[in-house]
Amino acid sequence: MHMTQTQYHIPACTVQAVREATAIIRTLLSSIHPMQAGQIARTIGVPHSQTQKLLYTLEIEGLVVCDRLDQWDIHSDGLWAALNEEQT
Repeated sequence: MHMTQTQYHIPACTVQAVREATAIIRTLLSSIHPMQAGQIARTIGVPHSQTQKLLYTLEIEGLVVCDRLDQWDIHSDGLWAALNEEQT
C-alpha cells in the first residue's frame, strides 16, 4: 500500500527551540576550558576525548536543521506524521 507524502507545518516554537539550543551549544563550545571538558565528559558519560567532538557535532546538526527549516517545508510520512498525530 503506497502512502502519500503529506506536508506538515512546523510550529514557530519548534523552530525557535532549535535555534536556542544551537546557540547554547555554540556558547558552550566557545567557553569550555580544557579542564571543564573532562568534567562535562564524566557528567554526560562519554570519553573525555569525545566531548568537544560531540558538542561540535551537535552544533553542526543544529545549524543544519535551522538552515533546512528556513529553506523548505519538511515532507515525510514517518516521524513528522507521528508528531502531527500526537498534536491533534
